[in-house]
Parts: sequence; C-alpha cells; structure tokens
Amino acid sequence: MAKPAVINIIDAHIPHGQKSDDALIMLFQNGEQEVFRYLVERYREKVRNIIFSIFMGFFGGLFPAGRAAFTKITEALRQVG
Repeated sequence: MAKPAVINIIDAHIPHGQKSDDALIMLFQNGEQEVFRYLVERYREKVRNIIFSIFMGFFGGLFPAGRAAFTKITEALRQVG
C-alpha cells in the first residue's frame, strides 16, 4: 500500500493530542514515530482495564501484558504502513 504523499494541510495546524486516531496513524506510518505516544496516552486506561479484567486483578501480569499489547500494536501499524 502506497503512503499518502500529502497530509491534509488542516491537520498541520491541529496539535497532535487533538488529532484523530486515523491522522495519528497516518503520521506514524509516514515516519513520525513520536506521535504514537498520543495513541498510547489516549488508550492506556482502556487497555489497562481490559487487561485487568482478563487477569482479574493478577497485578504481577498487568504491566508486562500492557507493554506487550502496545508493542504488538506498534508492530502491526508498521507492517500496514
């Protein structure tokens, strides 16, 4: 899949923290790896809650599992882009 050569000029004036998930993913796939932290910050609690419900409070497994989830997401986004 070819990467878009031009990102919407309107998005250039929107702070990264206020951009849509799609815009952040597009930027990430175009080499701006620092924007991934906004996705992590945006979804950290949701991922943590899902992992917590899966492990039903097994505290020792929460943080490594969360890190693994975000690592897999990063790898998948790089493959798509």
